[in-house]
Amino acid sequence: MDSRTIESKLAYIEQELAAVREQATAYRALGATTHEDTVRTALLRGLKYSPQTSIQAMIDVAYHVAAKDFRHAPHDAYDAFACLERGGVTPRARGPVYRRMIGFPNVLVHGYQQVDSTQVLAFADDRSDFDGFRNEVLAHARRRVAGGNAQREP
Repeated sequence: MDSRTIESKLAYIEQELAAVREQATAYRALGATTHEDTVRTALLRGLKYSPQTSIQAMIDVAYHVAAKDFRHAPHDAYDAFACLERGGVTPRARGPVYRRMIGFPNVLVHGYQQVDSTQVLAFADDRSDFDGFRNEVLAHARRRVAGGNAQREP
């Protein structure tokens, strides 16, 4: 995965988050008629999909950075993000946030019936964790280019 692919994945996350925000706004605006209930249900289903794909794009980027920049083949997403922490790409203080994010798609997929609209809408309202990750990865890429693409052990 080259830098264009990483940029493309980060742009995809931006697109998905914008769609989530639009869907959340539409979901909140609907009333309680039978037709509107049907539309609300459909919107909520869509809102449950976008977090999964956005988080997967983050995981893809983490795997790539771990492999390419640190010569580390992560055995899972948690290991990929731990490598980014060790390598200084992401701050250790954000590790718990990213670990929760990695687990969120499992909650959506396996606990689908228990996920209520407030959890999904909270995701739609706060994109700061995605923005933080994007900024950290882009800053790392700039440092790597400025330093001559040197690879190091995490």
